Amino acid sequence: MRLGIQLLLIFLVAVATSAFVQLAPGMLEDEHGSEFLLRRNYGLLAGDGYYHVRMACLYRSGEMFAAGKDYHWTRGSIWEHHFSDKDFLYHIYLVPFTFLAAGPEDFDGLITAGQVSISVLYGLTAVTIALALYLLGARRIWFFVLLTALCGGVPFLIRLNEARSWIFSLNFSLLGWAFMSRRKHLWLFLLAVVYTLAYTASHLLLALCVFRTLGQLVLGPGRDGMASRKAELFANLKMMGIIAAGLIVGMLLHPQPFELMRMWWIQNAMVLQSSTAGTHEGIVGSITRIVLGYGAENHAITVPQTLMGAELKPPPNARELLSSFPMLFAAPVVLPLAAAWFRWRPSREAVLILAATCVFIAAMLRSIRFVEYAGPWAAVTWGVWVTGLLASRKVLRWREARAMACKIGAAALAAIVVVFFALGLKDTAQLFVPNLPWLEDVGNELRANDDKYRGKVIFNHAWDHFSNLMFWYPHADYVVGLDPVFAAARGDHRGQFYIHLLAGEVEKAVDGKDEKEMWRILRKEFGAEYMLVSPGPYLGAIVYFRGLADDGKIKPIIDARGQGQAGHLFFKIPDVE
Repeated sequence: MRLGIQLLLIFLVAVATSAFVQLAPGMLEDEHGSEFLLRRNYGLLAGDGYYHVRMACLYRSGEMFAAGKDYHWTRGSIWEHHFSDKDFLYHIYLVPFTFLAAGPEDFDGLITAGQVSISVLYGLTAVTIALALYLLGARRIWFFVLLTALCGGVPFLIRLNEARSWIFSLNFSLLGWAFMSRRKHLWLFLLAVVYTLAYTASHLLLALCVFRTLGQLVLGPGRDGMASRKAELFANLKMMGIIAAGLIVGMLLHPQPFELMRMWWIQNAMVLQSSTAGTHEGIVGSITRIVLGYGAENHAITVPQTLMGAELKPPPNARELLSSFPMLFAAPVVLPLAAAWFRWRPSREAVLILAATCVFIAAMLRSIRFVEYAGPWAAVTWGVWVTGLLASRKVLRWREARAMACKIGAAALAAIVVVFFALGLKDTAQLFVPNLPWLEDVGNELRANDDKYRGKVIFNHAWDHFSNLMFWYPHADYVVGLDPVFAAARGDHRGQFYIHLLAGEVEKAVDGKDEKEMWRILRKEFGAEYMLVSPGPYLGAIVYFRGLADDGKIKPIIDARGQGQAGHLFFKIPDVE
């Protein structure tokens, strides 16, 4: 079958797969008991999807271009005066889909736009994996695309159904590796430009090239015409220069290039260190002071790991890892053993990609978010190694002697992979739960009283609720969004106040003073008139503010204490003299 037809079929199947997850019928348990729904999933998956769809609307209307680097929607974060859209190209990708909605207030239409955009990108991701397999010499590419679901497991399939830009990063990393293997310099340059405009992890492209170079120096020259390690080293240095040039050009083409450099440091240094070492001292702290222009009084407060996003935390336990990702962890063990059994010497490219996959697996053991890279990379590794094994002399002789048995075995193996893919798809659809529907109720309250809330500042105590709040009511400004480090990176009193309040350390937030000092800070320093508090990992704060409500010191506009886990509290911040 021609490559183009294969890619088209892979794309269509992947789009249908994603659509099934987004719209699958099934049982859904609510306060009235289990109920069968023809459309089980209403809304977008947990995460930042609502924010991204709303951002696309703001680009469509021109509001984002008018705002520039002054992102007034998050008054308490580093974005307030130094915003740079780290997902710029992803938001531009989303813009055409927003025309499925009648306008910025057509919420059902915008949710549908987000779901369609997810399905299309899901299909493009499947095509990218297939292209990487093809460029690296694998055969039966459709089989190894399906194998991605077994390598990445249900967690990968669920994350693939989020409206988030990391999917661009995955695709570009795989394509970049394939282009490096074939020394496609022009394509690498263009890819680096696009990567920089789409996602803050564009340095991964350069890191992969450095990794390949080191691996090639250890393994020695391959069969691609390079006569010596020295000649290959210089060729690779040239390729690194081309990639670096692409990264620089991409940054300069960004609407806020200098702010993008600041954002790159926050996203890739400060966030990483907060989720691991938990401090901003040492080298990171020193560079942070220079990059963010800190004065002597500035100091980025440490964000406790418990307040970071779940994807930045380590996996729960080894048993769950092995049961969830059997084909992923089997790759570094089974493939070398099979090569030794059949006395096949793997190609240098096969060894390099297996080594890269092992690095992603190691990163995944530190942060579960790297399953988004490890799963697809393992599937491509399986494709490269199995293709080489099947073409080896000993295996060819073995296959010729057992031709019928091999055909039956291959068919059975394909059937098993398809069955397990279908089961994983079913589990993904059942575990797909839209994010915090009670925030829509808050949005309804804000829209119903638009004359009261429009243009006001709402102190959203929980940073991860900003995505939904901005989607349901973009006419108010909020305090923080997407990551608590964006607030901590301010390095001033307001950043420290927010992190302490987020952790429920109210006394630290107000330096041991009473709630009147808190109201003063909220009113005078943040300009906030309303506050939304909720439980979850932020239990300390909700208990404190509920106590104030019970004592009559605040008058809730919404008090959802009878709604189980929702339990949110929305109130007007008391005036201060």
